[in-house]
Amino acid sequence: MIINHHPPEDLLFAYSAGDLAEAWSLMIATHVSLCSSCRHQMFDAEAIGGSLIENITPELLENDIYEKTLAIVKNEEQLAKPELLSQSDYSDVLPYPLLQYTRADIDDLPWKRLGKDAFHIPLVKGRNGELARLLRIQEGKAVPEHGHNGTELTMVLSGSFSDENGQFVRGDVETADIDVIHQPSADAGEDCICLVVTDAPLEFTSPLARLFQRFVNI
Repeated sequence: MIINHHPPEDLLFAYSAGDLAEAWSLMIATHVSLCSSCRHQMFDAEAIGGSLIENITPELLENDIYEKTLAIVKNEEQLAKPELLSQSDYSDVLPYPLLQYTRADIDDLPWKRLGKDAFHIPLVKGRNGELARLLRIQEGKAVPEHGHNGTELTMVLSGSFSDENGQFVRGDVETADIDVIHQPSADAGEDCICLVVTDAPLEFTSPLARLFQRFVNI
């Protein structure tokens, strides 16, 4: 599998530093699970961060810091946690990070209609307006033309789509910002399934699409 389109490097570095909101972290984790190039970049960033930490002057801690930390850990262990799933539990469409959110095979998910030719499943809604969702576009069909009031990352999980910026296949990530107006169309052959993350509402050019937007929060 050849991946030609990658997420912005600053998001990779922020993910390595643990400084990304959940929706963006899900996007990066899903991408690096498929992309060896970005995975190596992330490992390099982690190594750089580790060397910087080693050079930081240590500070004295409270005498009871160990007991306090141990109490926090024990408390978290007592919270109910879902059983982690393995990639082998489901199909090859959903990479491991996404399995922890969907907990179902791709065809068993509760897809909700998103216009005439598309369906979606909301996954994460962040405090600052970030949204992560699965998007399914029927083969040969397109989503309405739209611009952006912020940043939109779209990663292909299955099938492929094309727009004004080229063709995107499994593992590819398209980055669109306020300067981009496009109309992604699923290529013929199979439905295109994507992970999409946005941090602001889209700006549709069609009045009908803008009206529908009020009801689906996109």
